[in-house]
Amino acid sequence: MRLITQLLMRACLVLLAPALSFAQGGIDTLNAKILQSPAMQADFTYLRKALEETHPGLYRYVPKADMTRKMDSLYARLDGPLPYWSYYAMLSSLIGEIRCAHTFMVPTENTNGFLNQARVFPFTIWFVNADQACVVLNRSGDTTLRPGYELLSINGESMQSIKERLWLHAWADGHIESARRYRMSNDMFMLLYYMIIGRPEKFVVEALDAGGKPVRVEVPALVYANTGKLLMKNPVNQQLLKAELPAEKKRGRQPWQLEILKDVPAAKLTITSFGGKSGPDFKKRFGRFLEKSFRELKEKNVSNLIIDLLSNGGGYDAGGVVLFSYLIRKPTRYYGRQHTVTDGSSTYLRFADVSAEDIANEKKGMVREEDGTYTLKRDFDQAVMPNPNGYTGKVYFLVNGLSGSTTAEFTAAAHYNKLGTFIGEETGGAYCGGNGSSFIHLTLPHSKIYVNIPLVYYQMAVEGDCAAGRGTMPDYPVTLKPSIFYDSKNPWEVVKDLIKGQAVKQD
Repeated sequence: MRLITQLLMRACLVLLAPALSFAQGGIDTLNAKILQSPAMQADFTYLRKALEETHPGLYRYVPKADMTRKMDSLYARLDGPLPYWSYYAMLSSLIGEIRCAHTFMVPTENTNGFLNQARVFPFTIWFVNADQACVVLNRSGDTTLRPGYELLSINGESMQSIKERLWLHAWADGHIESARRYRMSNDMFMLLYYMIIGRPEKFVVEALDAGGKPVRVEVPALVYANTGKLLMKNPVNQQLLKAELPAEKKRGRQPWQLEILKDVPAAKLTITSFGGKSGPDFKKRFGRFLEKSFRELKEKNVSNLIIDLLSNGGGYDAGGVVLFSYLIRKPTRYYGRQHTVTDGSSTYLRFADVSAEDIANEKKGMVREEDGTYTLKRDFDQAVMPNPNGYTGKVYFLVNGLSGSTTAEFTAAAHYNKLGTFIGEETGGAYCGGNGSSFIHLTLPHSKIYVNIPLVYYQMAVEGDCAAGRGTMPDYPVTLKPSIFYDSKNPWEVVKDLIKGQAVKQD
């Protein structure tokens, strides 16, 4: 399964960028930095005002009164000097409380040097379930811990305790546990441990081997960039890498693929990203790809279509809309409403990734609602028209906790309009919609901590318990995980059984 590539190549810098910067020689100068009360209070007030003025989902999952108490409580703790990382953890807990996958913070805006200087826990891990974490890839020079070994503790602290301390800091939409599990199960674990728990020189790791025998090993903290080289050289990883990397490298080179399958009467449409390297030309190139693909499906009279959206983290909004048009049979709403909480006058908009001209144009079409929000006039306000070459056969969607952002919007619309059967995990984006579009890139004046704040809320044209903050739920739940952990059928086997009429629905 493609998770190995996700764990190798979708490292946190894709999610975090802009990320971190440290001094030369692998020394984190922030370790020795002490922040004074006035500076911390000024930064906190600056951040709080930015969130209150511009974040469209600040109170979506936490009532305003509770969020206000949280902020007041944190501010009250800034009455004396604090180590930099203690202050960082406090702010990170606030960002996590917002429960938004597009709202995050990292220590500095400058990305240069981080991978060559941060010394981290040298193992990629996987949370097999809420209570069990295992080694997937050994990124050290030691061969004691092999893929599949269950981790019990790090430096004397149980994995359950570590998970509980880090869980909220691994930002995700609403209450989607699958998304947080993925955030914790790749390079994010290394960085979250580094930023929130500690930066030790060595790690004493206790684990259980494949036979349940206790194993104990001591390994040094390693420069993040070097762990990639060690991972490829370490002999304990070779079996897994040889089994999975070739196909995954091919997928990386071809983010959009249509394949007519031979073992079942079906075609597989794989979309690993609604963006990728196509940049501004995405809509045109993706449109041509879909036009060609759906024409082929019609010409070959393909009766079953598997749309693989596993680990598709999103991209351009238009991608989901265009794909949707090939699956509907009548004009259908996709978005319900898009809104912001600022009328365009906030001074923080000078840090946004939109021009003053674009902001002025948006302002012209804004409609102020009774709740104080501002509805935006967008191209997607009207119903989506069905494509004349649309598909009329059976559709199966493969999804997981990394199917987020644009992908989560598409899956919500497809699920609500009953366009097919969903196999896999709860998606990584909220069913009713999420925050995104344009962003404020904020650097706090004194600590230089960087914060990313979305400006627009995308409300999908669906009905459901939006306050629950859950993603699109699969019809056939199957947990996606590295192949070494499978003790039951994987999503591909389940969807093929469905096509053959052999699948049994699981609870």
